[in-house]
Amino acid sequence: MVRSLLRWASLTFVGIVVFLISVVGYSLGGFLFLLAVLKIVWPHGTGLWEDHHPDGTWSLGLGSGNQPGQGHDLLGWWLLPIGFILGAGLLFLTFRFGTWSIRKFWRPRAWR
Repeated sequence: MVRSLLRWASLTFVGIVVFLISVVGYSLGGFLFLLAVLKIVWPHGTGLWEDHHPDGTWSLGLGSGNQPGQGHDLLGWWLLPIGFILGAGLLFLTFRFGTWSIRKFWRPRAWR
């Protein structure tokens, strides 16, 4: 009985870790892919912006480049291949990791 409970607890922990890795992978991949699409739709307001503040802060997001003199886009149109390739690649690799994890760690119950 203890051996069964220990196996169940380890699978639950592995399940939680696989779930967290999948959430991060899908979120980051989707965000990068969405940034690439938004760069096509809204090119002057989407990108990695360096703000001209004394502390030299950077912001990755939308709307930072709307006002003239507020900074410049560091990546420019390079955001398209980075977003599409890295985003789609991360989505694909996260999917493959999930299917591999299910095949590796999931065990059906024995028939009674």
